[in-house]
Amino acid sequence: MIDQARTPWFTEFAERLGTSVDLASSVIAEVKLDDAQFKRLRASCLRYIHTCLDQHGTSADQSTLLKMAAAKLANRTPNGILLPKQEVEAEFNNLHRDVAEWLSSLGVDDLVDQAFCPITLRLVKGLPDPAEDSRPYASVKLHADVWAGEPTDSVNIHIPILGDLERTGVHFFVPPDNFEKDWLRPLKSYNEGIELEALVQKIPIQLRFGYAYFADATALHKTIKSNGGERLILEFRFRRKGDKPNPEAVIDTDRGSNYINLYEWYQLGTTKYMHFEDTYADAKRQVFRNNPYSKTLYSVVNNLRP
Repeated sequence: MIDQARTPWFTEFAERLGTSVDLASSVIAEVKLDDAQFKRLRASCLRYIHTCLDQHGTSADQSTLLKMAAAKLANRTPNGILLPKQEVEAEFNNLHRDVAEWLSSLGVDDLVDQAFCPITLRLVKGLPDPAEDSRPYASVKLHADVWAGEPTDSVNIHIPILGDLERTGVHFFVPPDNFEKDWLRPLKSYNEGIELEALVQKIPIQLRFGYAYFADATALHKTIKSNGGERLILEFRFRRKGDKPNPEAVIDTDRGSNYINLYEWYQLGTTKYMHFEDTYADAKRQVFRNNPYSKTLYSVVNNLRP
């Protein structure tokens, strides 16, 4: 069961946007994007992927783009994140700009404290992959974001962009009664929460294109792979303003350092830019940082290098 102290923020958020929260969980809201906004976000995501593929001297049309990207891209992590690299930073900054403009257009800045940077573009394979899916923090396992070290006052936003949402989707679940008391902490592996599988109830939410899904950090969810096609989702997080439920201590992990002031986050891609030290050439040689979420992944500059 979710602590009811969390629900007022989602209720106010939903009322502002003329939508509603999921009645079963009270901490998940579905928000429709304007058609032009969604098309702009999708176009920016596709430009970023095409530019990544250019680093391999290859290209693809939309029908084969996700399959080729999932198979070829060296900057794709086992959990599907397409990490920004120096050679594609211009396209990534443009994508961030479009995401920031959309969030700003919602008129809920007074409800938001800080935003996660950099944003995430996640490309998930449709077929089960034993090597990827057996990792401690594999997204196919039932989990809450707090288990990976996200602050307990954070909200995760999923915006489906392209691909097979029916067979390669995301399922959300109502947590058991003891969840807030016993499970609001980081875990060394999502396997530690396997006992909850028999205690949770699936929430009847089907992801749709043209919508964004705002979910509290305590919302249980997992990636579903039912032998379908690839799926591309844009994700980012922010931290809530307002009354905080207890316990609301900030979890002491590297994740917390990735949240920056919302005003500074809005500047990125417009008057300030993210410059990434890691190169795509390094990724092709399988040279990666130990922690891809580290704030040292990028530096803020006034102009991008030509």
